[in-house]
Amino acid sequence: NKTLEEMASAIFKEWFVKNSKIKKTKLADLVMIISGHPFSSRLYNKKKKGLGVVTIKNVQDGNFVTECDSFIEEINIPTNMNPECYIKDGDILLSLTGNVGRVCFVYGGRYLLNQRVAKLKPKNPKDNAFIYFLFRQSSIQNLLINMAKGSAQPNLSPIETGEIEISIPSQEILDKFNKIGGPIYNRLVQNKAENQKLAALRDLLLPKLMSGE
Repeated sequence: NKTLEEMASAIFKEWFVKNSKIKKTKLADLVMIISGHPFSSRLYNKKKKGLGVVTIKNVQDGNFVTECDSFIEEINIPTNMNPECYIKDGDILLSLTGNVGRVCFVYGGRYLLNQRVAKLKPKNPKDNAFIYFLFRQSSIQNLLINMAKGSAQPNLSPIETGEIEISIPSQEILDKFNKIGGPIYNRLVQNKAENQKLAALRDLLLPKLMSGE
């Protein structure tokens, strides 16, 4: 996975960072920055049944933490929740509080998105890889860190983030990148999901092996 991400990042930098034939556009023209839902702790259950609630701690820099502290059964999910707060394999997340600007992709099933974490949903579904590798660039991450506000801890505004102007190439070059970067991105997600299953299988078998069972 590290090799795949480095490969796609190198292509991204060569085509988009060093390319002079580019135009300016706002992030909001390319991607929707959707905030999570402010779930009440009263909805959580102690049996860890239902969907895991993804919070800031689940969003590490380039790595999604699949273990959740809180769970909500589907029957208790608020009716006023934005349906986009259901998240699944391949969805891209952005941290909005604390260590702002961290980006990762979801894997391991379905979850619920809590407040202070945003989902990055490309307006063109084909741009998933482009959006992920764009937000993984240190220049974008540093920009987000510098624009974050707050006295107690930094906070990013989804609206202000959408106003950031970035340089993008022609649609033709963007489509070419997506043909290369899309399969790489999908493979990254698939590998993570498969590794999780293998780890669970290992954790199940190892105690039986050690006990002689």
